[in-house]
Amino acid sequence: MLRKICVGLFLYVLFSGAGTVVRAQWVSMNIPGPGGIAVHGLLAEGNYLFAGTAGNGALLSTDSGATWTIVNNGLTDMSIRCFADSGGYLFAGGDGDGVFVSQDSGVSWTIASTNLFNTTVHALLEYNGVLFAGTDEGAFYSTDNGGNWLQSTSGLITARVNAFAISNNTNLSKIYAGTDTNGLFLSVDDSDAWTATSVYNGMQINCVVANLPTMYAGTTNGIWISSDGGAHWAQSNAGLTDSIVYALAQYGNILVAGTRSRGIFRSVNGGASWLAVDSGLTDTSIFSFAVVGKYLYAGGNSNVWRGVFPDALNGVKEANNRYQPGDFSLDQNYPNPFSGTTTISYFLPESELAILKVYDEIGKEIATLVDGTIQAGTHTVTLHGDNLPSGLYVFRLTAGKFSKSGEMTLIR
Repeated sequence: MLRKICVGLFLYVLFSGAGTVVRAQWVSMNIPGPGGIAVHGLLAEGNYLFAGTAGNGALLSTDSGATWTIVNNGLTDMSIRCFADSGGYLFAGGDGDGVFVSQDSGVSWTIASTNLFNTTVHALLEYNGVLFAGTDEGAFYSTDNGGNWLQSTSGLITARVNAFAISNNTNLSKIYAGTDTNGLFLSVDDSDAWTATSVYNGMQINCVVANLPTMYAGTTNGIWISSDGGAHWAQSNAGLTDSIVYALAQYGNILVAGTRSRGIFRSVNGGASWLAVDSGLTDTSIFSFAVVGKYLYAGGNSNVWRGVFPDALNGVKEANNRYQPGDFSLDQNYPNPFSGTTTISYFLPESELAILKVYDEIGKEIATLVDGTIQAGTHTVTLHGDNLPSGLYVFRLTAGKFSKSGEMTLIR
């Protein structure tokens, strides 16, 4: 679902009577292309890290950001603002040409649908087989992997939609849409009916984190927090020296914020106060985050940056996060279909005895990828299919009372 390493990096933690102070050292990932290309979108899936740039199209790294490949075959828009994935489908939102789709891990792209062409897509979110797109003309949704799109008009004021967030750690799955001037809207169980929350109407919402009942919104007026699912909001900018917040990431009570002109800040007290974590960072504008375990990637105004965080930050997820603290999660393997190797990611909120096995389509056990006590956080394992025949395979994760399966296809 919708819903990712260390060269000369360090992070240290100082303990004092005032609490924990976290500093991070950042290193440039040296993306290809002319200097000064902003990175508006990041997506991490297993060993694949995608970057959407403002002028150089889509980039792919398979070695933790050390090297990059330009993957623009079929793209007619060289400004990519966002990504989403759904099984074997990868989606990219352009800055004027709508949504593109790839079924081969970004090797080639096609226009997802002509009725979203000539549209800027600011945000993408996939949930339960429904793909949502935030555009200058409001929110659109597709139930056929982008083949056809319908506009969400029931209750959602037609305005630019900058961000989506999902929280499914309640009895009902709730999807939030942050707009340019009309506040924050809510849809329950991926329906087409939207209702407005009470966050200030007229304030631009750039990013949202939903871990109900607590919510965070990054806006043009700083960071706002709700402790009751969006019914009431309070501003919380203590220590934040830039009031325009473009990106948020969260794990538990640890938050990271990317700003327009002052780099990156973090909070370890639920957003009550903020501290700059920008050692080594020369980009002052931060537009996006993607996270793999304790490693945080940031998309800036000229590059991709990588920081290392201590165990306290393991499992941090980007604002459009798929996992929530307290939830076990098992991702679709990536890529899928695959021909050689594929990766499977999963999240454990606490240390647990975990077993991850692979079966063929008649139920015969093929491989055991995990069998033992696994620490809390996000983990990735690799299946090598070199000696396996083409066909359908099932992978199943069992951890405590949690059990979930997925299907993958091997193609020769």
